[in-house]
Amino acid sequence: MVDEEMCDFIKCGLGNAGFEIVRPMGEVEHVRQIQSEKEVGILRAVNTGTVEVVRQMRKCELFHPYLPSATQVLLNLGLYPGLTESQIAEVLDNTLPSASFEPFFDIVLFDENAANAHGGTNGSKILEAETFVLIDVELRSLNTTMSLG
Repeated sequence: MVDEEMCDFIKCGLGNAGFEIVRPMGEVEHVRQIQSEKEVGILRAVNTGTVEVVRQMRKCELFHPYLPSATQVLLNLGLYPGLTESQIAEVLDNTLPSASFEPFFDIVLFDENAANAHGGTNGSKILEAETFVLIDVELRSLNTTMSLG
């Protein structure tokens, strides 16, 4: 079984080659919506890891009383104006192993850079008070690959 992104990639390639793509029906679709106990355990582990990563990032938090309240959300995640996309990615790379995750890739993009589906930027854009922040992280743990974000 492949994830939805890979499935879309395969369908696009087959469609471009002239194949007719048919969506699964009924029972097949229903089975895909049910997780086994093992899958539920993996999802719980991912959630636990996510919580730990957020806790570790909060240790980086700096208090800036002069910043607008909209920025407080970013501060609660340990993000504050002046950091670059690359610096936040580095924090993720250094934090995830403390939650027993091995970063496979992470994408941190600000504002218009977030429109580039998988980056392609140099990571130098600077976080400002009203910046849109996109974080996408793929992790390896428990002999599987997971995506957060």
